Amino acid sequence: MHCGEVQQFNTATDALQNSSNVTNSDISELRSHGDTYMVDGLEKLYSMTESSELVTNHPFVEANSDMPVPLHVEYTAALKTEGNKLGVDHSTAKPGTVANTVLEHENSAHTHPNHPEGVRRKSGSSMIPGTFDKSPSIPDRENKTLRQKQYGTNKYYAVIGVENIYLFRNNPSGIGGTQLITAPRKFFK
Repeated sequence: MHCGEVQQFNTATDALQNSSNVTNSDISELRSHGDTYMVDGLEKLYSMTESSELVTNHPFVEANSDMPVPLHVEYTAALKTEGNKLGVDHSTAKPGTVANTVLEHENSAHTHPNHPEGVRRKSGSSMIPGTFDKSPSIPDRENKTLRQKQYGTNKYYAVIGVENIYLFRNNPSGIGGTQLITAPRKFFK
């Protein structure tokens, strides 16, 4: 889905994700009905993660040994809003750890760069980096609940995983848990 030089996806376009007959006028029409998340900024945030130095000072090791596994840290940044467009404010980007980051902004994006197989935690929690790559993690959802209550925002948070971009928020009605939109990253390339 290319529109000009900026790649975007809209919260209203997820139903058309697998359609091969989508035109630019269809996309423009749908954009008028919802918020537009600027994919190029989300991808840039992910590239910041990929270009960060691999770290081994974390509690994750190879499953069959105690050898540290080199992993990237997660990055987070605020999503700035201009009208109905939300883009990453890269001036707020900062690294977290290999398994989490602090979402301190009203609207945030963060990366989930690690999806290793054959990795275990030395001790403590069973959460493994990449375990939640198929969906935002439970801590991600809990943080969104706190921010949504604190700021009264109803925008989606963004998570950029190895294969997918996820937009999620609590159901505005308060019934039914989290609303989740998943879009394959390759869809925008």
